[in-house]
Parts: sequence; C-alpha cells; structure tokens
Amino acid sequence: MSDPSALRSEDFATPDGIEVLDQLCLTLLECLLIANDVQRDVGLNLDELISGLSAIQNTARSAFRAASLLNQRAELEVAWSDYFSRPKAIFARHHAAVRSGARMVRPREPAASLFDAELDDAMPIDDGPQVGTPRPACTSATKAKRACSNTAIYLGSGVFAQHCYSHLTAVERRRFDKHRDEIAALEDRLLEEGAQHIARAAELVRLEWQRKRQTDGTWIDTQAAWQRSGEFQ
Repeated sequence: MSDPSALRSEDFATPDGIEVLDQLCLTLLECLLIANDVQRDVGLNLDELISGLSAIQNTARSAFRAASLLNQRAELEVAWSDYFSRPKAIFARHHAAVRSGARMVRPREPAASLFDAELDDAMPIDDGPQVGTPRPACTSATKAKRACSNTAIYLGSGVFAQHCYSHLTAVERRRFDKHRDEIAALEDRLLEEGAQHIARAAELVRLEWQRKRQTDGTWIDTQAAWQRSGEFQ
C-alpha cells in the first residue's frame, strides 16, 4: 500500500516504475474488458464493478502521466509539503512552473490508451463545425418584422442553410432530413463496429488469461485455492 506519510527526498520516477505503472494501466483495461465480457457466462449485474474499475483505471492513468513528467525531469514548483505529491499536485506544480517561465513538458500516455485511440480514430461524423466556431445567422424575419436571432441549420459537407429550423424552406428541410438520417445511420454503424472491436479484444484477453492460468500458473496457487473451496460444477 502507498504510504501517505512517506517523506519526500526528491521528485523521481525510475524507468522500472514507469514500466510497472504502464503494465498496471494495461491490466486494468483488461479487467474492464473482462468485466463486460464475463456477463455472458455469469448472470450478475456488474455495473458497480465496471464503474469502480473505470474509476481506478482513470486514476492509474493519471498516475502514469504524472510519473512520466517526473521521469522527463519536468520542472516543478516547490512542493507544498515534505511528503510525496499526488498526481494532481504534480500537474499543478508543473503548470505553476510553466507560468513562471519553465518549458512545458507533455505527459506521456500509457500503452493502454492506444486502445481508446483505435476506437476514437473511427470515421469522423460530419455533425457541424467545432464548438465555438461561429455559425451564420438565419436570414428570415420574425412576425414582428425583426431579424431572426437564431443560427442557420447545418446541412452537411460544410454547407449551412440560409435559415434556422423554424424557417427552413422545403428544399432545405429535405436536405436537413437527409443529412440527419445519414448521421444516424453512421452513428449506428460506428457503435456496432466499436462494440465488435471491444468484443474481439475481450476475447483475446480471456484466452490469454485462461492460457496463463492453465499453463504458466499464477503467483497464487489457484488449484489449491479451488480445492479448499470445493469443485465448481
């Protein structure tokens, strides 16, 4: 267990420590995949387990990123105590040092994040400009003869209608409906492809766990433990 009272002699992270944290992140990803997949064989609601593993995974990845800053000798503001800093404190101390003129160092990502990147690298959805990008205004007028204050509707392929949803012309509405249906179909397809990718990864992890358990053994004598507990049917 981590000792919160351990006195800090210096801020450091060895290559071995980075490697072990990287493996921890990968193992937690495997646990998440298995927790979802095992529900095919175990009639239990594992939502709490999955939620807990997800939270722990995020904490582990944060620890890896913070350790990567230490390993890269990122400049840090003076520590606020004589004890080891938490990952969030490492980020805050580095940002404080950057504000004082230090070079910004980018935290490295654990290998497990490549799995997330594969899911995120799917075909982009053309659902309009990025948040914060200005949109054209509707060119119609209200019943009070004032300019409509709504923004124009996005029709796809970088094209906007001249009107908001309420003032769309028949042609614009057909284009809007067509684009909306295309987006919905693409989202459904991407969700299905993502689910298949996760299922394939979970199956690979399951097979690897079973192989290790049956051939390589584990650091705990699982066979003896099962014998004490009794045979499973």
